[in-house]
Amino acid sequence: MFKISSRGGARRGPVTRLALLSLLLISACAPLIGFPADPTDTQMLADQQLIDTYYSPKENEEGRRLLRNQIVSGRMNAYESSYSNFKRRLNGDANTINLGADLSVLGLAGAAATTGSIATATALAAASAGIIGAKGAVNSDLYFQRTLPALLAQMDANRARAKLPIVRGLKQSDDDYPLALALIDLDTLRDAGGIPPAIGGITQQAVVDKITAEKTLSGFNTTPAATCLQKFILKPDPEGKANRALVAAKAQALGINIGFVTEWVTDPATDPNQLSTVARQVGCTGI
Repeated sequence: MFKISSRGGARRGPVTRLALLSLLLISACAPLIGFPADPTDTQMLADQQLIDTYYSPKENEEGRRLLRNQIVSGRMNAYESSYSNFKRRLNGDANTINLGADLSVLGLAGAAATTGSIATATALAAASAGIIGAKGAVNSDLYFQRTLPALLAQMDANRARAKLPIVRGLKQSDDDYPLALALIDLDTLRDAGGIPPAIGGITQQAVVDKITAEKTLSGFNTTPAATCLQKFILKPDPEGKANRALVAAKAQALGINIGFVTEWVTDPATDPNQLSTVARQVGCTGI
């Protein structure tokens, strides 16, 4: 925070306004919230009469089912609207902040270079540096443009999964799917459209992909016999070449027709009993 003296206010008025603009831009660079706005409280007030009627002892089972469906549909529509606004904000804020920060940095830097006051120039330069730092924080944030499409796709997938039990439940009787259970599922739907669950989903998928890739690279076959034979046939030539020929001969003696020894050893479809037999015959211990 900096202060500009009131003396010479007429001469420094534009500079003061530019400095105030810089502060507004810096405050605009605050991180966005990670979840859509929660309309639950508003919907509870709107649905209160329906809820009271639903729990009335005079209401029959069919009436409760219709009331349940009406309450749940209203909540789902409210959550859908809130989520839609959240996505539009995520898509728009990063570009707006970055463009505003760029223009402000140019204006402040120019004003700092041309003003006659050393104190004012120093303050404007500091404000310019602050905006650059804030802009950098935005660019490195989770809402950065290249990351956003993956997050939005994951949020959509999370919400689709959360809607499924609700849609199925609304086809059931009120005894099988009462309003209390529907409200629990609605809370899950409300939170499914947030950034943290999306990050969790992407991270979990990345772990699965990593494990799959590692299995692919290792040839899947990690049995003791396969591991021993791999070390045996992959020794440096000429020893490795002789070992491959020996493994091929042992396999052929068992009636196994193989093309390449390495593929046969690492193939997950290879009979583990055959691998164990050959491994013992070439001197692998503990098989």
